[in-house]
Amino acid sequence: MTILLIHPDPACHCDTLPQPAATEALCCRGFDAPGALLSALRDVHGTDIDLVVIDAGAHLQDCTQADGHALLGALEGLPMPWIEVQHAAAPTLDEWLHPRHAARVVVRDGGSDRYALPLAVARHCVRVQAGR
Repeated sequence: MTILLIHPDPACHCDTLPQPAATEALCCRGFDAPGALLSALRDVHGTDIDLVVIDAGAHLQDCTQADGHALLGALEGLPMPWIEVQHAAAPTLDEWLHPRHAARVVVRDGGSDRYALPLAVARHCVRVQAGR
């Protein structure tokens, strides 16, 4: 099982996050602008990733209407389910950008444990899909 976490901190590394079980893999990709988020979403095609966890963070404030339409196209084109991490005090993806995501997980900002719940939900979703 492989989960990709796309998050708004290009300097963040997976080793600072809750580690998966031995049979699981966690990949991380940071971004610093809407265009980099789109690239990250497009790059998952042809990979062995089972589920994507997306934390768009404050970068959504920088999105233009064209960015929004491109983001919708990238999300609809994902070959696997995805989960949005929503910070309690940050902007979220608009409702029309949720064509078929697995869940929305609301977390409090801050701390290295902010991804513990979203990653646990992601692992559960992948196990359910695999029939485990």
